Amino acid sequence: MTRLLVLVLVLVLALTALTGCYAPGIETSCTVQCGAGDRCPDDFVCRGNGLCGAPGDMCTGGPPGDARQDASTDGVSPDSSLCFGYSVAPFLTVCPSGPIPGARSFANTGIRTDVECTFMMAQPQPMAPPVCVIVATTIAISGVVIVRGPNPLVLLGTDRVTIQNNAVLDVASHAGAGAAPAGMPGPLCNAGNGGVSVTELSSGGGAGGAFGAGGGRGGPGGANGNAGSPQMIQPATYLRGGCPGGNGADVAGFTGGRGGGAGGAIYLMSGAGIVVEGSINASGAGAAAASQHTGGGGGGSGGMIILDAPTMIITGRLYALGGGGSSGGVIMGPGNPGNDPTDFGGYALESTPPPGLAGRGGAGGAPYAGFTGDSSGSGHGGGGGGGAGGVIRIRPPVPSLVGLANPPPT
Repeated sequence: MTRLLVLVLVLVLALTALTGCYAPGIETSCTVQCGAGDRCPDDFVCRGNGLCGAPGDMCTGGPPGDARQDASTDGVSPDSSLCFGYSVAPFLTVCPSGPIPGARSFANTGIRTDVECTFMMAQPQPMAPPVCVIVATTIAISGVVIVRGPNPLVLLGTDRVTIQNNAVLDVASHAGAGAAPAGMPGPLCNAGNGGVSVTELSSGGGAGGAFGAGGGRGGPGGANGNAGSPQMIQPATYLRGGCPGGNGADVAGFTGGRGGGAGGAIYLMSGAGIVVEGSINASGAGAAAASQHTGGGGGGSGGMIILDAPTMIITGRLYALGGGGSSGGVIMGPGNPGNDPTDFGGYALESTPPPGLAGRGGAGGAPYAGFTGDSSGSGHGGGGGGGAGGVIRIRPPVPSLVGLANPPPT
């Protein structure tokens, strides 16, 4: 009899231990609450409502008494089984319809935001451009992926979005590259920042593009020349690209430096987590070289980067720097082009003109306002102003991204 009681006690203890363990073969999706640190059984993901769900299962509702059941209190659509994101600008709420596609990978390729979208979505703000949304359970970026096209891009991975180690998600402008990055330029950009022709032999430089801060003023051409005025800081109230630099003034049949293109707009969104081990580049481009006598062009501003997920792991780099202004042209020949930012910390350097009295082009903003282009002597062109830094937003805020985000998230 004693031996039988011992066996029963052992069986009870074993069953108790089993019910307390995480084991995907035993638990059913959306029946187990997330543990400390959002811990879940293998192959399950902690959802925003506090339940552990299988891939693709967003777990409608939430555990009894959990504050995360009422998603509307945090600005998110109450239909959390279908909607992702955050409704407070410049963040977005995205509600895919129909089945969520499986895993998608982009490796050493391009993405066109007018061709490869799962669907297009309007932004709620007036004047805001529609966005291209690509949806999958997981999205992975490897190698160099270049995003181009007229619309800002939203990458929604319901389970995860990953920028893999050494990968580059490129929504930047590059001098001489031609095609504009995703969502550039912003619709509120001021076109009146070009240089002004003063005499038949000298002209002013264009101002740098503005966005997260003001662009640099263009340098005057000649002793009394006018130059491009800096743009006002642009509101970051919706997903959009930055502003291009102003053109240097033409003079006497010669063409001033054309302003650099601005950085584009990219939004990473996930119902579970985002991992950035590589880099995201939304920087502006340096301006083109000015012809003789003419003003240098202004550098383009940085664009916009938004990250939105319950959990973040960021060990890579996020940067949206301004491009450099080009130098003014000299009496006997062209000036030098503006410089692109080289990487996360390599902001666009000023552009030194050839020997003569032409104005130097201003350095790009890193991380904030662009630098002013220099004035020139008579017969030479003023330098273009540097482009401003862009805008980075992250939700929820990450405690410290020093050395990882430039400009710092706001």
